Amino acid sequence: MWMRIAPSNACFSARSVLGLAVLWGLIAGSFFPTDGHPCAAAGDPRPASSAADAAGQPIEPSPENASIQTPDPGRLATRVLLLALHDAVWGPAVLCDVRQHIEFDGLQLTGIGKYVREGKGSGRMKLHLQFPGRSGAHALLQISDGHRLHTLEQLGENRRSAVVDLDQVRERLQITQASVTHPLTALYLAVGGPAESLRKIHGQYQFTDVQAIDEAGTRVWILRGSLRRTPPEPQPLAPIDQGLIPLNESPAMPSEVRLRIRQRLAPEQGELPGFWFAEAEFSRPQTAGVHKAFRTRIEWDVPRPLTAPLEPALFEYHASGRSVEDETPLYLPPEPVSVARRSPSHPGSPTPR
Repeated sequence: MWMRIAPSNACFSARSVLGLAVLWGLIAGSFFPTDGHPCAAAGDPRPASSAADAAGQPIEPSPENASIQTPDPGRLATRVLLLALHDAVWGPAVLCDVRQHIEFDGLQLTGIGKYVREGKGSGRMKLHLQFPGRSGAHALLQISDGHRLHTLEQLGENRRSAVVDLDQVRERLQITQASVTHPLTALYLAVGGPAESLRKIHGQYQFTDVQAIDEAGTRVWILRGSLRRTPPEPQPLAPIDQGLIPLNESPAMPSEVRLRIRQRLAPEQGELPGFWFAEAEFSRPQTAGVHKAFRTRIEWDVPRPLTAPLEPALFEYHASGRSVEDETPLYLPPEPVSVARRSPSHPGSPTPR
């Protein structure tokens, strides 16, 4: 959702690239530094059967299947990622601080912001991240009242506004009590904020290493992966998803990813998400004569539960008068709904029990 410009239409200096890199850790968008060359574009609050793996089977990671000697670390990583994505969509109301660090061509930049969501599938959220810069401020604002998600981007003097109609996305899904726990439902509803970041990471990276570390009532999952060449399982079929694999052909893409996902174990933490997307780091090594090394890390701090009702005004968007790009078609599931609920790379995926 950030500056969707064709690869042949955009070149950026190192300094402007720092601003553009804000997008990657937030929503895994399609702009990456190219050094001036063209850019390529347990007691938890979830529904009863929401802990479903990629094949639709209930899962709850444990010390036994957390071993890095697991015969299929990629499948385990997908399970953990999808649980975090599910909680990003359906989890409780929380507030957290956000930080992003960018390193590129000897330059370093740090942005700070906040993220708040009403949760429970409402779609209401607000995310603001701002970077200071010698060439002007770089900032991202995403705000949703549950019906429409507005994104405002500022890259120095350049500004852009976009909108996604979330009601149209839901209408295509025809959400029922049976389908609400299906992994594909959460993937399609992951629009904006950390939920969409996980959606696009799932679509662009194949995980090959998993570690689990227990810390005082919390299990920290560390997932490592690299660019994938084949579609994930399950695979949502909206245009925004089907365009991810072709992007991986660009040498400008960050080639490695490392995630930290926190799993709540202590019952007394019942007001917190069961799985929390805590950190993502993307990197690309230097390529002789082509690309300089690049690294960006975004941190979603420990969430603070919000038990009091949130004021609707918090999620109101005030139009600025500038032109707005309608990105709704990019996020619409295919019709009929039976197609949207079936992944082509995993056609036998059942509805979770």
